Amino acid sequence: MPEDIIERAEARRYGRRLTVRLCSRRHLVYLKMWAAVNRGEPDIGDLVKMAVTPEEAEEATAWCLQQDREARLRLVAVLEEIGHGGLAARTARGG
Repeated sequence: MPEDIIERAEARRYGRRLTVRLCSRRHLVYLKMWAAVNRGEPDIGDLVKMAVTPEEAEEATAWCLQQDREARLRLVAVLEEIGHGGLAARTARGG
């Protein structure tokens, strides 16, 4: 999990005893990207529907590579599928 996932989560309180924490969009993109790298669909489709920005894709790519450098080729394929071919090319080159 991303280090600051709890701090950035939105807390919603329901009564005195129930608190639900919702993942920030930033972290949702990270986790969806990681899931797409490891599972493919439906996570790739979710990333497309989310219209991931270039900045979000770049941050999520960096986080995914921190988790597993061996996932680079699968990550490149996901980036191409979600419409971030330029970032995919840089990632494939190791940049």
